[in-house]
Amino acid sequence: MRTLGILVIVTLLSLFGLRATSQTVFLYQGVEDQLSSEQLGEISTAQGFVEKAEASIKKAEGIEASYADKKKKEKKYEKKIWEAKKFRIDAEVKYSRGFSVATTVYSAFINEANFYLDSDKEEAKRLDSEAIELMGTADNQLSKLKKVAGEKKALEKMSSSKLGSELASSHKLIEDALEKQFKAMELYLKQADKKKYDEKDRQAWDEAQSINTVEAYEEYVTNFSRGKNAAKAREKIEELKKEPEVVVDSYDQVNPEVAVAGITFKVQIAASKIPLSHAKLSALYSQTDQIERQRVGGQYKYRVGNFKSYGEAAKKRDQMRVSGAPDAFIVAFDKKNTQIPVTDAMKK
Repeated sequence: MRTLGILVIVTLLSLFGLRATSQTVFLYQGVEDQLSSEQLGEISTAQGFVEKAEASIKKAEGIEASYADKKKKEKKYEKKIWEAKKFRIDAEVKYSRGFSVATTVYSAFINEANFYLDSDKEEAKRLDSEAIELMGTADNQLSKLKKVAGEKKALEKMSSSKLGSELASSHKLIEDALEKQFKAMELYLKQADKKKYDEKDRQAWDEAQSINTVEAYEEYVTNFSRGKNAAKAREKIEELKKEPEVVVDSYDQVNPEVAVAGITFKVQIAASKIPLSHAKLSALYSQTDQIERQRVGGQYKYRVGNFKSYGEAAKKRDQMRVSGAPDAFIVAFDKKNTQIPVTDAMKK
């Protein structure tokens, strides 16, 4: 069976039934530091029942081994090993008590735990309810065998193979019950990671909305394909693709017509394949309302100012290199606002 991060009782079937093993740890890794000292004590008690059960199984195995030569004579063999059958029923009773104690502890934990997602809380409670129901079914099955455990004649007549099958059926129910609770615990332990994911998702969505471009929404979908707003992002991508492309825009666009008389100089502070967020721009230049954004050749270029002389632009460039845009440089534009190379003559 799947252990889900812990060691649990491993039951093996022999010709007769359950056979003792050494893996008997109930404690679920990851929550041990969240259980109270009383709950840890209960888990230790559950472990004690299992160890007693294994001791009973060993006694049964010893008796069966001593009459192994009589197996060919089935009726005689069944009579001789009546006490072994008694020990095996006793073992399963102890197993059941151990599992019952453990499931009670985990049921209380699951129902009192704080979940980030209500849907996970509901799922955890559902698994716990199913576990409790399985434990009840197992107890009902076992109660029938407990009635004959003290009757020698009934045990002598009982088929060991049938008894083994009934014990195995009961044991599987209690193992399945505990595993359902482990799945519920696993859901609980994932809550912190799910909360972090949702926080990152929300931040990425807010940024995509603030930029509001195809590229920004595509980046969101790439990083959060199953995010809460993935469907909305895909819708926005389709909407924006239908809109005519705007070549130049800005947060508070500088009027390019101020440079109609001649060459105009500007200070470029950044370039990016996708639009930069307001937060990133403000880190480069605090007066974001003065930043011009222009899309050129698949890149967004960010510039500041309209200077009539190279010297004025150079002063602004130097200020910005110190204040937050270390890669700032000067670009030049002609009367038609077309970028032209900066020549040595312009610098004089």
